Amino acid sequence: MNPYDFSASGLLLRSDEEYNRGDEEYKIAITAMGLSFGSLAISSKEKARTILRHGAPVDPEKEYEHIVERLGIEYTSVPDLGETPITNAALAVVKLAIFNSVNLDDVTEVDLATESAKELSKNRAVEIIKYVNMMSDALDRHGIHIGHLKERSNGAADRKAVHTNQHQSACDSAGQELYEDAKDGINLHSKKLLIASDHASYRKQRPEDETGGFGAVAMLIEPAATAKGGLLISSKFLGEANMDSMEFLKNVVYDIGGGISLINTDPIVMGNHSNYTYHFLAFNALLSAFKMANEHIRSIEDVAKYDLAWHVPYTNMPLDSIAYFYRHLSRINPELSAANEKELGVAEPLLPNFKRLETEFEFLHDIGEAYLPFSRIGEELSRISGSDLSETARNELASIYTAALERSLPQQAKLSALAMNRVIEKYNGEIGEDIVALIRSTAEGLLSASEKPSLSLKEVNLILEKLSSKITEFEKDDTKYNMALRRTEGHKALMEMTHTPESVEFSKYIGNIDTASAPLSLASLIANTENDKKICVNFYGSTSSDIWLMIEKRNIEDMKAAITANWKYEMERRRYINAEEYLDIERKRRIAPVANEGLPLFSTATFTDMNEEELLSQVRKMMDYSCSTVSNFSIAPEKSEVVSRVRSRSRNAE
Repeated sequence: MNPYDFSASGLLLRSDEEYNRGDEEYKIAITAMGLSFGSLAISSKEKARTILRHGAPVDPEKEYEHIVERLGIEYTSVPDLGETPITNAALAVVKLAIFNSVNLDDVTEVDLATESAKELSKNRAVEIIKYVNMMSDALDRHGIHIGHLKERSNGAADRKAVHTNQHQSACDSAGQELYEDAKDGINLHSKKLLIASDHASYRKQRPEDETGGFGAVAMLIEPAATAKGGLLISSKFLGEANMDSMEFLKNVVYDIGGGISLINTDPIVMGNHSNYTYHFLAFNALLSAFKMANEHIRSIEDVAKYDLAWHVPYTNMPLDSIAYFYRHLSRINPELSAANEKELGVAEPLLPNFKRLETEFEFLHDIGEAYLPFSRIGEELSRISGSDLSETARNELASIYTAALERSLPQQAKLSALAMNRVIEKYNGEIGEDIVALIRSTAEGLLSASEKPSLSLKEVNLILEKLSSKITEFEKDDTKYNMALRRTEGHKALMEMTHTPESVEFSKYIGNIDTASAPLSLASLIANTENDKKICVNFYGSTSSDIWLMIEKRNIEDMKAAITANWKYEMERRRYINAEEYLDIERKRRIAPVANEGLPLFSTATFTDMNEEELLSQVRKMMDYSCSTVSNFSIAPEKSEVVSRVRSRSRNAE
């Protein structure tokens, strides 16, 4: 039976019986993974040399120490000119096929999860199919057959054509797709490629640029009922939490008119506000999953019975997450709290009267949402003044924006004041009177200022100064305590029991890759651990949503070998660049549509092309890295000396 049944109108119909086989816990399985990263990489030591603060160079050694201590990033993956999330996604599919002996003829659906696709109206999954088949045709000509993804002909309904989707909801879009498939199941005849591919691009020469990486992870999804093994995702352990938040912004800044808008191409990230929002949602989503599974989080053992794979915007964030889990447990376990205080010599910094850590984080989120819109406005102004436009254009834009800002600030001041009063009502009796008084006086100041016909950002910031300083002071103390807690024996034990260091090992050398961050952590955990424990994997979207999935491993020896070989190949093929080269490449990327024709697949602003000779060279090297996968391909031996040598070595090993 065909996996798809199209009516005359072209609508997709699926048999309910085949789509969801009853109440089995495991409905889908990840049966193969393919990894692809940038052809270039830069060390954090070199990256530190590019950082500017307030427009001035920093001490590279001190900046590097900060990067390593706070972020834990050693190297960052960098795309060469011509490498894009779309070309890289296509290469990840080819690598999945090569390292896992997957025949692409069997694939029925291709889904792309990305935050980086620029042409939002286009389904870029269609392009990925085209590029994969372009490479497959070239390999066919040399006797290497990985199969083809069946394309639609002129948009017509085709019973055998691969179905496509694009998901673009920030860093959790791959998790959203897995969540829905795990809950509802997929057609028994389906084999789906889910590709997470991103270039996490931040403002160059700013500290946040340190967390921007480049990479793609392709996953083959099959019905658990027909899969011979793999990573089976439970339908009985699905957790989610979400909230409306401005902690990550990638949006239109100002409509100039005539169909022209000033747009943020690099996101605005709200620092600690983003971190607290994530940790609040991550814990609540995990509680949701445990509740669904009729379990509880009351002790270290409740968490430690699972291995954990994480959303990893920077390598040390999961260390913070483990610390916050530990702190949650200590708040409901007086003995654990006393042991921490004795070992550290200090008590946990608390906002007055809060008992639950999650309530405290929710308060910090809510009060931040009330006053941080003005920080966003200041960041937007700084981007205009620091842009590559001519001085005349910058001044003109700044003048237009400032005039509009002065007209809109009174309304924003009023809205922020109302939001602050709602915070007081919501946490009545839970926050101390001194903080209540500070919030109330700030709200009154904003309401009074909102009565003015025009208002400057400087005036608003003066009103906010005491409140924002109080919150910043607490956040610094909280961060300092969390760093100290990471040195305790209890934290170290929880880290080891959940194999968190193994789950972030790959990320040390890649950096953040947005929606591919969690799949990379999962691959790292599979490659670097030897046990039968179940895995909880976390996807977080900077749209302020969080997901936890539980995975059971079955017969994953071949998958583990494939991931390991793929990773080794990726690390050894890339070229390391220095600070000057990095800045030059990023400048060219933003200005000129040029491409490196030495890439196997490359793109400019107007076309995507392929270097067949380089593609063949790289594929042969891939096969050289993994003897066990080569023998399953249909290859003409006389056309590949490398293949013959690999097969000979494999036979000798036997």
